Amino acid sequence: MAIDGTEQDWLVCAGSLFDLGRDELALVEVVGHIAISQHAVARLYERGRFRDTDLTNPMDVVTLWAVPLLQVMDRKGWQLGSEVAIPFMDGLLLGTLEANPTEPQHGPTVAIISRGKVHPEYLHPAFGTIGKGVMVLGINTFVGARELFENKQELLRAFERFQETFGSEMRKLRAGMIKGLPDPRMVERFGEALEVVGPEDLELLADTLERFFSTPEWRTHAEAHRRPTRFLH
Repeated sequence: MAIDGTEQDWLVCAGSLFDLGRDELALVEVVGHIAISQHAVARLYERGRFRDTDLTNPMDVVTLWAVPLLQVMDRKGWQLGSEVAIPFMDGLLLGTLEANPTEPQHGPTVAIISRGKVHPEYLHPAFGTIGKGVMVLGINTFVGARELFENKQELLRAFERFQETFGSEMRKLRAGMIKGLPDPRMVERFGEALEVVGPEDLELLADTLERFFSTPEWRTHAEAHRRPTRFLH
């Protein structure tokens, strides 16, 4: 996995996987369904004891949480702009549900290289479409432990319990996403897609997020810092 796009407002988490067969090479390139704003990185330096050597840490955390959070949002039918939180460095990375345009250059794709020829193909995105694009999480900012509201402990404990219970499954789901699953062509190449986390656990996570983002304190904060952009590019 890598972070790309330093010349833009967003750092896009993406992955490349090489699968070498007997007479062909497959290059699978996927988006991580996560984009981190440079504003969020700046806030990590200001509020989170962040160092240059820590730059890969937020990528690891947000890609780990991308699958269960997007499953929650897809299941609940949340709309563009719905708020999301991810635990990081004793605080929260905060963002919104966004959409990437459904175009091949945004992935996921597979390029089959065989006998000196390249055959690129567009894969079915791991998550459904919303608005005019594929569901992604846009991380807008970081709030440190000292800046959070009283109910942040409930949210952090819920995240901790979820990761303690499903940490292994979360890592396997991320690996499956990097392989281009659940596209049938990649299932044939790499094996069946993993089952999602149980619906009752996704419901609990969704309810906790909804309670956090419905507090008056959060609404005041959100209105003061809301980003107008609804699509990532």
